[in-house]
Amino acid sequence: MQQLFEHIPVDSIPFLCTYRSRSVQPFKGFYHWHQCCELLIVHEGEGTVTIGPQVWAIRPGALFFFQPFQLHNVFAVPSADKPYVRSIIHINQAICLPFLEKFPDHKHLFNNLCFGTSSTAAYYLKEHEPLISGSLSLHMSHDERRTAFRQENHMIFLLQMLSLLQANEPRDGNHSSTFRQPKYAEQIMLWIERNFSENFELDRLAEELHLTKSYASRIFRKETGSTITEYLLARRVKQACDLLETTRLSIDAIAVELGFNTSAYFISMFKKVYGITPLQYRKIRLRSP
Repeated sequence: MQQLFEHIPVDSIPFLCTYRSRSVQPFKGFYHWHQCCELLIVHEGEGTVTIGPQVWAIRPGALFFFQPFQLHNVFAVPSADKPYVRSIIHINQAICLPFLEKFPDHKHLFNNLCFGTSSTAAYYLKEHEPLISGSLSLHMSHDERRTAFRQENHMIFLLQMLSLLQANEPRDGNHSSTFRQPKYAEQIMLWIERNFSENFELDRLAEELHLTKSYASRIFRKETGSTITEYLLARRVKQACDLLETTRLSIDAIAVELGFNTSAYFISMFKKVYGITPLQYRKIRLRSP
């Protein structure tokens, strides 16, 4: 199983950028999160992006902004005829925010994107895709210069992106329903959000959402690319990581709080994801600066 927490090495730099990465073979997405922000820019392709309990469509011109430590999953369905082409920018918000002091409107938007509880997560800007691609291409061509110039170039690019997003921010703070695709997966994820700390029963989920078990399982996989069980495990493990880092609860207490049948099962599932035990994870994270 893929590691759910992916540490991005942006500790001393504003950005890490991957420009126009191309995939033609199907690949399975997985739920994960980073310690930094992520801007995903779609140039070509189809699929879905899951952000928390919401699902958005992948299509050309889509921009997705993932907050630090925000659980998300990117599920693309590329082929030789329809490749998935995207640019990914990991942003160190701690370094970027001080640079925006002289641009209060842009700083407010960036701060809201990074930490807002009702911030916009997806933008559809197909008509601006040539502008975005051109700006990215110019940014990448300048990115090999000396460090001071590179940081300045990063901030100019960030200001350009923030100006574009600001100009296209929905007035009511919400997207038109025409941007949204799936519905059932969101209902299932919201149900899990309310109940992930209890023993999971697919029968109960299906009954409360007025679905059959087979249809609930099938539609969730179709809309997100993952199974309900995989999402539930990802959500529980993320909560476990938070509790291991921020509380002194014992491993047994965390296992009970998160609905695992036994602490041994919790340890086994956690180790399956991370390759280490919860206790080892806690010791490593508490030693980290």
